[in-house]
Amino acid sequence: MLLASACGEDKDPLMTVGGSGMSGPSGGPSGDPSGGPSGDPSGPSSAGESTAGESTGAATTGEPTTGGDGADPFKTCQDYVNCIAVTTPNGLPDAQAGFGEGSACWSGTPADAELCGKACMTGLEQAHDMFPDEPACDPCNLGAVCTDTMGTFLLAIATPLGEEPFQFIVEGTLPVQDDGALSLTVRPLSLDMNAVTYPRQPVGQEYMWNDVPVAGGGFTIATGILTIPAEANPLFGVMVGVDAVMTGTVVSEDLFCGTVSGDVVLPVQQSIAGSTFAAVRVPSVGQLPTSVTIDCDGTTVSE
Repeated sequence: MLLASACGEDKDPLMTVGGSGMSGPSGGPSGDPSGGPSGDPSGPSSAGESTAGESTGAATTGEPTTGGDGADPFKTCQDYVNCIAVTTPNGLPDAQAGFGEGSACWSGTPADAELCGKACMTGLEQAHDMFPDEPACDPCNLGAVCTDTMGTFLLAIATPLGEEPFQFIVEGTLPVQDDGALSLTVRPLSLDMNAVTYPRQPVGQEYMWNDVPVAGGGFTIATGILTIPAEANPLFGVMVGVDAVMTGTVVSEDLFCGTVSGDVVLPVQQSIAGSTFAAVRVPSVGQLPTSVTIDCDGTTVSE
């Protein structure tokens, strides 16, 4: 296969990159970008992968499609070479020789070019794992079609009414890019009077906010009347009805946060202007943090 000749027989052309701890895309004689004999470019599933009806709390995302499914393999390999130039420049000559503009990847058949694109996609994913804060190595920033991330979150809303926040368990889907939509299923958690961590069991009605537009990472949710049962009210121990607007930002796949405006409408009307919220990814409702984040600044409260 062409990839073998471009990469060298039974040898990874980017092994010099491995001196920095990254192997780069491999190309055995079979042309398998993952180095195996079958030619299957797919790698192992995400650690956060869940089966139907079961969520692990870890991020679950679909694979990016750059380098396949109609994407431009040449652009994918350009992105990979640019990533190497930024992160491991000692490996740049080999990256250029194996996948650059003058390499054999682009002088063969379209199938050969596609194979090189898949290998470069594998390299980008490996580089992103090693350098998660480097945008030049993030496939989702480079035009890949990335699916949303799903998980379980602890949502805390802190109000001027008292020190202890109201808390909710959330099953959510967040966009992995700045624009998209989020969908949340929210249910209050029980709290003893003046408590932050106990007993925190789901109670009361479940609320669903689906397909909320996200633009530039920002979103707004008008909750409508949200009923918080007495057993989920750590401030007064009575049922309250809240009509709120949450204005927030998806900070990462593990955090969204912002401010809350609106009013308590039952049993009496009272403004909650100046409230904040934060939703932090958790493994499950049975594994909640003892320090609860309440805003985008990372402020926490505990017992």
